[in-house]
Amino acid sequence: MQINKRVSKQITITINCLILLLTTQIGCSKKDKDSSSSPIAANNSACDGVLISKLENRYGFAIAAGDKKQMTVGIKPENATNKAVKWSTSDDSIAEVDPNTGLLTAKSAGSVKVTVTALDGSDVSDSCTVWVVSGTAEWENLPHRKVNQSFPFYLYFERDAFTISVYAPGDDEYYSYLVKIISCSRGRTANMTPTGIFKIDKRKRWYQFSIGKYWTQYCIRYTGDIYLHGPLYRKMSGDTMHINEYNRIGTPGTSGCLAMPTADIKWIWENCPNGTTLEIVAGSPVGMVAPAPQRIPLDGPAIDPSDPVYKETS
Repeated sequence: MQINKRVSKQITITINCLILLLTTQIGCSKKDKDSSSSPIAANNSACDGVLISKLENRYGFAIAAGDKKQMTVGIKPENATNKAVKWSTSDDSIAEVDPNTGLLTAKSAGSVKVTVTALDGSDVSDSCTVWVVSGTAEWENLPHRKVNQSFPFYLYFERDAFTISVYAPGDDEYYSYLVKIISCSRGRTANMTPTGIFKIDKRKRWYQFSIGKYWTQYCIRYTGDIYLHGPLYRKMSGDTMHINEYNRIGTPGTSGCLAMPTADIKWIWENCPNGTTLEIVAGSPVGMVAPAPQRIPLDGPAIDPSDPVYKETS
C-alpha cells in the first residue's frame, strides 16, 4: 500500500524552532567557554542549546501497518560531544521503535507519540504523532484534489469507514500527503450524510441545534443545516456532555452531521479555514479506518477526555 510520496521519505524529528537551554554545557569545556580565541566561544549561544525540530513533519505523519521508517534527529551544536539519544513510543502494540537506532515499525491501526530524548543528562526531548493506517487502496490525484495555496489541508470522509482523512500538499502539487485520521459519527442511515464536494463555511464556537436543543462545540457548516462538530452537551459547558452520544462516535449516530472528539474538531477549527474542501464519498474506497475513541462509562464524568479545557482531574 502506498500512503504518499512524502511519507516514504526519511523522517526528521525536531522541536518547533525552539532552542532549549540546558543546565549543562554540551560539547564545550570550561576552557572553551572562557577563551575568546576558541571558535566555540565565538558562537557561545550554540554551545548552550540542543535543537530537535520537526523539519518536514510539522503535523506528524502517517505510515501503513507493516511498514518501517527510519527516524532521524537533528542536534545542535554540531560539535556537541555527546549526541546520544533514546527513542520510544507511547504504545508498542501500534508502533515500536528501536531505542538506539530510531527504526520505527508500524504494527496496527491507531496513533502513537514517538519521542526522542537526549542522553547528555539534560533530558531534553521532542515528539511527534504517528498515525498507523490500514488503507487498502491508493489515493488518486484527481483534478479537484489539486493544491490551492490558500488552504493547507483537504478533508476526505469515507462514510462506511467513519473516518476523515486529512491531507496536506504533497510534492506532486496535489493534496496527497496524509497527516491525520479522525473517527467520526455520521447519519443514522448513510444517505442522511450526503456525498459530494463541499466547502466548509459558517462556524460557531458554541451552537445549539433546534432539534433536541443539544449544544455542541466548534461547529462548522459544510452544507445546509449539516455540520462538523464535537460531542453533544446539555448546556453550553464542557462538563455537561451527553456520554451516550459521545460513545456513538465511529458509528451511525447523527442526523447527518459528522461528530467527533473535541480535540479533533478543535484541530480542524484552528487549521482549516473557511473554504477548505470536504469531500464525502460512499463506501470506503481508500479504506482508512481511524480507531473510535475509548468509550466512557455512563456513570462517569460528563467530560470529553480529549477536551483541553475540561478534563477529569480525579
